[in-house]
Amino acid sequence: MYFMPRHHSIYARVVHIKPLCRYAITLSALIAVGAVWFFVKYEVIDTSIFQSMAEIKTLREQVSLMQQTTKNIVQLEASTAQLQSQFKLLASKYQSPDYMQGALMNLINQAGACKLAMQQCTIDDQKDEGWYTKNTVSIDVSGTFDQLLKFTQSLATCSYLMAMHNATIAHTNNGIFNLKCGLDIVAVK
Repeated sequence: MYFMPRHHSIYARVVHIKPLCRYAITLSALIAVGAVWFFVKYEVIDTSIFQSMAEIKTLREQVSLMQQTTKNIVQLEASTAQLQSQFKLLASKYQSPDYMQGALMNLINQAGACKLAMQQCTIDDQKDEGWYTKNTVSIDVSGTFDQLLKFTQSLATCSYLMAMHNATIAHTNNGIFNLKCGLDIVAVK
């Protein structure tokens, strides 16, 4: 005979159930606990693993992007160094102390080659802009319209850094035109 306490009605009911049913109930309870553990613990762990894998993929993409960016930076630094050396080479060409004098001589020679009459050629202003000096020259030449066009084309193709501004062409008489303009001649320091 079994020991049965008086005030435990649940225990009394369990004791009177057949052993096969008790084993079935215990097995069902274990399966239920296992299912709860699976869905609570395993699914959380599986979700966490999935999120971690996604973060790892994102980090790998970022590392790949960073490596590509680093490669591009190295290429840009090489290009910058090459451009700086080219700039220094070109700047040395436009740095000589005789540069302005040579530019004015070129201007006068171009006018003479185009058979223009030069009325005026004066240096109006000189501005020191840090890494370059800008000299403003006023010119006044006269000749046929074709000669003036040839002169402006020769100025556009000359080897000196020049920019024309405030150009006016006026017809004077008998097919003679007058060109008045300002030229900015830039010399690199």
